[in-house]
Amino acid sequence: YNEMKKKPRNIAIGVILNTKKDKILMIERSKKKGLIFPKGGCDSDEWPLAGISALRETWEESGVICKIEKKLFNKLDLNGYSLSKIDKNHSFSVYQMLVIEMKDNWPECEKRGNCRFWLTYKEAK
Repeated sequence: YNEMKKKPRNIAIGVILNTKKDKILMIERSKKKGLIFPKGGCDSDEWPLAGISALRETWEESGVICKIEKKLFNKLDLNGYSLSKIDKNHSFSVYQMLVIEMKDNWPECEKRGNCRFWLTYKEAK
């Protein structure tokens, strides 16, 4: 178990914008209180194409079908996120996405209490 826990992960994150590009979609965390962007580990067959993972995780966690507009940043450009909270060996890829369609049912809707929120940039900070 300890060996598995220490293994570096490749993590893909989706920052989803509405069609007006004035709001960001955030979802309820599954285990703790709070809101997060849809994110998750890249499957071995998806890396180094982390965008595929970001699209998959966005669908599974938020029920939103998106298209990727651009890659925002990689690993160490975390905008103040504390690296003490994460393993420094992890790799991050963050993508700006535009919503195409929101579904009423998705793989993790029950797990997350069916909670997703459109927030202004100021509210999301």
